[in-house]
Amino acid sequence: VREQMSYRRSFLLEISGKTLVSMIELAALLFLFQKIDAIGGWTRWEVVLLYGVASVALGVAELLTTGLHEMPEMVRTGAVDGLLIRPVPPLLQVLGRDIRLFQLGRALQGAGAIAAGLWHLPGARDPESLALLSVALIASTMIYGGLFVASTACSFWTIQSGELFNAFPYGGVQMTQFTIHVYPRWL
Repeated sequence: VREQMSYRRSFLLEISGKTLVSMIELAALLFLFQKIDAIGGWTRWEVVLLYGVASVALGVAELLTTGLHEMPEMVRTGAVDGLLIRPVPPLLQVLGRDIRLFQLGRALQGAGAIAAGLWHLPGARDPESLALLSVALIASTMIYGGLFVASTACSFWTIQSGELFNAFPYGGVQMTQFTIHVYPRWL
């Protein structure tokens, strides 16, 4: 973290870029709602709130699991053996190897989407709804994190299988731009 903060301009550009890319996704969603009022009974701001939850969760999960990207190379070179002899859980050691703060860009943009959704949906600001929002943020962050850990675990058996798993977290964010009513019943 200290290394990343020593180049402040680079850090600000990275986090701004990540935020901008996420904002483009949200803008596309908002443009869709220029032509329609609701999708499956869900209004624009309800979908924006849902999208914000998914973006915050994915951003935080990416931030916390950045170290997992090194795992396939560690398995290939045999560096995992060194982790197994230490008295700290190997998963914590791998997670702590790398933290990229620019991943906060997606989470910040998602927090903005949540704030906008809550601003336009006064009924979503009651204590029960805010409690549900908190649970949704924590649970979805854990689900995305679990998908990243599962993807990394496959590196013990396959080479470069991460792209297969990327369809789930990143495709999941794309799917949350729309309500469940848009998709076929089996999905």
